Order: sequence, then structure tokens, then C-alpha cells
Amino acid sequence: MFILLKVAAAICIFSAVSASAAHSHSAHIHGHAELTIVIDKGNVDLNLIAPAESLLGFEYKVTTPEEALKVSAMKKHLSEHKNVIHFDSGECQIKHVNINSSDMLNDDHHEHPHAEISMNYQFHCPKANEISSATLKLFKHYNKLKKIYAVWLTSSQQGSIVLDDKNTKINFQ
Repeated sequence: MFILLKVAAAICIFSAVSASAAHSHSAHIHGHAELTIVIDKGNVDLNLIAPAESLLGFEYKVTTPEEALKVSAMKKHLSEHKNVIHFDSGECQIKHVNINSSDMLNDDHHEHPHAEISMNYQFHCPKANEISSATLKLFKHYNKLKKIYAVWLTSSQQGSIVLDDKNTKINFQ
């Protein structure tokens, strides 16, 4: 329950940071993603939302086998958390990964003009209090991704940062 409160707090903080980070920043800007990280009591919860265009090069429903393969390859790549983030310490083990690309694949007869990919990673880190930083790996693989607006929350601190291909490290202390 406590971690859910922290996630809610992180989302609120993120909303405030996002609004002040850039006047033109909105919920869906190609090349921009939103990241929240909560570190608490041996667990790390990471949530990332990015426009499909920033990861796939398109954001409409899949219409060809080639596009379906591209979505599948992206999901496989992102399912390997080491392609997304590296923690400097904490001895983290992945517990759960969920990559949601349903806006691209489901034939639900609803149009999604701005399809997004959402990712959730849950880690068990027996020494979570020893995590002092993390490095995002996404810019190496997704050249249309230009900025990630990140907020983080630990049991003792909180912060925010705008990441890009030259600044990929989050310092938690």
C-alpha cells in the first residue's frame, strides 16, 4: 500500500515538473517520453510512456506483416530491462515486465490518433538503499526519442531531470 502512495505522489510530482519543464510540453509530443521511478523497501517500480512514433516510427494501427514484426521486435527488445535501464548497484532482479502496445494492435474499432507505448518494470532489489544512480539506455536504440522527462522518489528523497542522448544518468542522491 505504501508503494502505491509513493507512485501516486510521483505522478503528481511528475505532472508539476512536466508542466514547468517546458511550456509546450504536453501529454503527447513526438520524441518525448515520461518516466517515473519509485524506490522503496527493496523494490523498484519503473513506468515509462512514449509515443509509438518515437519507438516505432509510426503510430497508426498495424496494417502489414512488416509493421507487426516491427512491433513484436520492439516489445522483445524492451522486455529485456538491460536495454532500458542499468542501476549502479542494489543487486536488482526483475520481477515483472509489461509492455503495452495495444493501441497499435487491437482492433477495438476505436481510433487512437496518438498511440502510445507504456512500459512497466518491477524489480526486487535487496539493497535498494544502495542504488545511487541509473543510466537510461533507450537513446542508443531509438533515435527518434529526444527527451525523457523523469521523476523519481525514494524513501528519503525525490527529484526530477530531463534526459537526452547526452545526459542519460539519473542520480538518486
